[in-house]
Amino acid sequence: MKKFYVLSIIIFAFGINAFSQTNSNIGDYFTVSPATEGSALKLTPLEKYKTATTATKTAVLNEVLTAYKVRLALIDFGDKNELWGINPSNQISLLDSVDFNKIDLQRFSHKNSNQLLNSRWFTYYGGNFVFSKGLYNIMANGRFGYFLLHNRWDAGVSMGLGVSNGAGNFNIGLDSKYYFPVEIKAQQIAPYLGLGISEYLTFGSNKSSSFNLIFMGGISYKLGAGSLDFGLQYGTASKFMASIGYTFFPFR
Repeated sequence: MKKFYVLSIIIFAFGINAFSQTNSNIGDYFTVSPATEGSALKLTPLEKYKTATTATKTAVLNEVLTAYKVRLALIDFGDKNELWGINPSNQISLLDSVDFNKIDLQRFSHKNSNQLLNSRWFTYYGGNFVFSKGLYNIMANGRFGYFLLHNRWDAGVSMGLGVSNGAGNFNIGLDSKYYFPVEIKAQQIAPYLGLGISEYLTFGSNKSSSFNLIFMGGISYKLGAGSLDFGLQYGTASKFMASIGYTFFPFR
């Protein structure tokens, strides 16, 4: 029994010495912040850690994670960060690092500045068509304009060239649409209503020029970098037509 007590005292003393040595080693390499970020312990490295080899760093971080019973340690150098932790192989390793001196902040701020200025410009390419009682009207359309009022209202110049019952036609004008953003099953769909005016020219045996007042409505569906647009319109000269086209933003 006496031997058991002696052995217990020796083991206990060895454990205290090992724990003290571990914490002493940690103190040589880091200043430990009492605050944590999520499940990551925040450490400020001392000079001894900065000059240590990768093997030494790994051994010290193993002590840190074990002593503080955490799985992640964030080392804050000020101008860069290191994230150490247990990898998928259940080993202590450097999981990620960020060097703020190597980030080109000017490049990002320049890009954001240009995007803020230019992202509202848009262009549209599509077509209008109608088939009714042996009559047909097909027209290729284009628009170029600018979004206003937080991208709810646009204004643009439109042009179209087509053929109607064997006669050519051309129109150029101004139009505007107002969008009503809605979300259906996480899909961005914006119904719109619009109004436009144009000069409608007909070529062929019966040449004519007419003022065209246009009423339009449809749906804009976000697709890729722009939107796919489906609509119906009525013009005092061009009559009823269906439309389909794609709107994109050339300066984004």
